[in-house]
Amino acid sequence: DRMGGGRRAFAEPFRRSEDDTAEVDEVEVGSILRQREDARKDRDYRTADDLRDTLQQEFGVTVDDDEREWWVGERKGNRVRKFNDLRGDRPPPGTWGADRRGGGGGRRGGGG
Repeated sequence: DRMGGGRRAFAEPFRRSEDDTAEVDEVEVGSILRQREDARKDRDYRTADDLRDTLQQEFGVTVDDDEREWWVGERKGNRVRKFNDLRGDRPPPGTWGADRRGGGGGRRGGGG
C-alpha cells in the first residue's frame, strides 16, 4: 500500500538525480526542500506547494516526492505520465501515454 508508509518517507532525505549536472545553488535548493518537508509534516500544504513552486520558478527545479528526488528541468520520461495521472491531467500530445486515454473513458484523449 503506497499510503501506508507515508510517514516513513519523511525520514529519507531528498537526493539530486544522478544524471542532473545543471548548475544550481544546491545549498539553497536543499534549504527550501527542508522547509517544504517541515510544512508537509505540519500538513501546511499551501506553504509546501508555494515552496515547490518557488523551486520551479526561481531555480528550474522539479521535485518527485515519491522517489525523494529532485533535478533541474521539466518532468521526464514516465514521470510525465505519473504526474499527469496523479493530477488528472491529459498527457501532452506526443508524450508517453498520450494515446491511452482515448476512446470510451470519462475524458477524451485528443482533439480534432
